Amino acid sequence: MMSRHLSSSQVGHTPSEWSAIGRTYPSPSRRISRLAELLPIVRRLIAGEIVDHEGSDFRIHEAHLEMAPARRVPVLIGGNSRALVRLGAAEADVVEIGGLGRTLSDGHFHEIRWSTRQIDEMVATFHEAVGPQRPKLGALVQLVAVTEDAQQTAQAFLASLANRLPANTLPTVDELIDAPFVLIRTVAG
Repeated sequence: MMSRHLSSSQVGHTPSEWSAIGRTYPSPSRRISRLAELLPIVRRLIAGEIVDHEGSDFRIHEAHLEMAPARRVPVLIGGNSRALVRLGAAEADVVEIGGLGRTLSDGHFHEIRWSTRQIDEMVATFHEAVGPQRPKLGALVQLVAVTEDAQQTAQAFLASLANRLPANTLPTVDELIDAPFVLIRTVAG
């Protein structure tokens, strides 16, 4: 690409990504607004267009990809907030919910939102916002385990999370087993 102003790390959630490029870490809503501005730019670039853009966050002139893809590239937006899921549902080809909440003070780990109620709310947000793209909905799988004892494996996984996350944010064993973010199954199914 022929522009130094466009960086995927500039829409990232991890504070270290921002400090590595000498930028101040913006709020979640600010990062989402940056992504909303960036998305049509990226779509045009991967479509092979030469792009000029003067926006609130991105200013590019005659940017293009040296080797634009020969066919349409689907855009995936992964997210943990209703605002990001709404943006993805309206603009992306694929939306992957992560089942995560606020970034914790370490700047890397997040609250877990894996209860049935929390998942249902995020899926409803997606369906309410689906735009003309008619994106697919998916989930970011955090663990795959084939085991003889799903309950014990789920308990061990929750115990490992309890070392890093507030206990009151963890799902129950049954919620964990039912969540789309963790696939814990026996050999028989």
